[in-house]
Amino acid sequence: MSESEAARAGAQALYEAGDLRGALREYQRLLDRWPCDAELLSDAGAVCFALGRTRQGARYFAKALEVDPEHAEARENLSAVCQAMGWDARAFHSPACEVAAPGGRGRPEVSVVVPVHSRLDVVARCLDALAAQTLPMRAYEVLAVANGVRGQAMSDLRALLAEHGKRFGERLRLVEVEQASIPLARNAGIEAAAGRIVLQMNEDTILPPRALERHHAAHEGFGFSPECVVIGGRQFPEPYRKSLFNYLYESVPLYTPLHRPAPSRRCTGRWFVTCNLSCLREAYARFGVYDPAYDWGSDTALGLRWEREHGLSFYLRTDIVSYHLHWLSFDSWRENCIRRVPTALRLATGLSPDELPPEVHARVVDNLELFRMDMAAFEAEMRRIERDFTGPDDFGPDTFMGETVRDIEEFDERLRPVIANYKQRLHLTELRELLKRKRKWQPEGRVRA
Repeated sequence: MSESEAARAGAQALYEAGDLRGALREYQRLLDRWPCDAELLSDAGAVCFALGRTRQGARYFAKALEVDPEHAEARENLSAVCQAMGWDARAFHSPACEVAAPGGRGRPEVSVVVPVHSRLDVVARCLDALAAQTLPMRAYEVLAVANGVRGQAMSDLRALLAEHGKRFGERLRLVEVEQASIPLARNAGIEAAAGRIVLQMNEDTILPPRALERHHAAHEGFGFSPECVVIGGRQFPEPYRKSLFNYLYESVPLYTPLHRPAPSRRCTGRWFVTCNLSCLREAYARFGVYDPAYDWGSDTALGLRWEREHGLSFYLRTDIVSYHLHWLSFDSWRENCIRRVPTALRLATGLSPDELPPEVHARVVDNLELFRMDMAAFEAEMRRIERDFTGPDDFGPDTFMGETVRDIEEFDERLRPVIANYKQRLHLTELRELLKRKRKWQPEGRVRA
């Protein structure tokens, strides 16, 4: 029996034993995991109904039908509940309604911005997860922002969105940006957004069913202040988490809501990473948007700018977890960095690699983290540090090393210098040699990995 099957069996056992609150807690815990299915939503609805939470149960039944329109049990239960209470079942199906201008009738509460470039297989999974959110569909919209997508790829994307549009209706919209640029795509999504809250995602990110509901609740708790930013945690599902590089990517902690959490804790602007992040649309209008000069890191750069220049507050929500379908190795990361060097140098200095003085190389190229590592030595050191910061945790998920981090801020601070110690920087002569071997470069504009 798998872990998921065992958890469901445990929830069912609690239900049959009469511990309805315990059963609902277990079902809601399962709803925080990915993937989710109609059966789970229907079971959660049945427990809610048994507890007297009739309206919440009806919403779960309706969401189960949005995930699987053929789910007979959810359909029968929703019909029975609505008939008994004198409700219109159509209200719980949350049909997509017309997107009006901000402030107009039909305005969604949340706009989800998803830049899309090439990975249509994972885009489909991302949209499936967004369609299964427990937040009523009338309360949110999804903006797929195609950036640099042309020809057959655009035709395939339109076909994909048309198929998913049967579930979203006009709550799924396509925005097009000619250039392959994530910051430009996010800015275009913000401009087109009708919602009060804008949630930024990646095309290869999966949100569990309660994620949007929790983002909205967090902002409601902050009084919908434009000066409060909500940052959700992230995890790598199998097999992605097996890559040691993914464990290190962006210095670990944002992918691991793994310490004993207060549900919300203050963090710094460098944790502003747009895989699972929300703020008020007003914040972008007041404090600025993403800088197109950064093809990589525009999100963190914006977070640091908001923090230093405007004093915004950033809150890591350990109860809002996303799953990142992302795979990197040290070799592919290094390759991506090398491919970006000519453009990065021109943006920063106006010079080509051959014209670059050594002192400028030290300042610009080293900041791109073109590195090699002594992996055996680094992994041993990382395991040693993690042992100092891990322990039992009721929250559940594990770090890459199989433990849980109690104080993630301090762990992060300890890990950063260790990464730096094991980096072996490229010399300018080696970099020039590598660049000569690469295929045709794009001398103008940004280079996309």
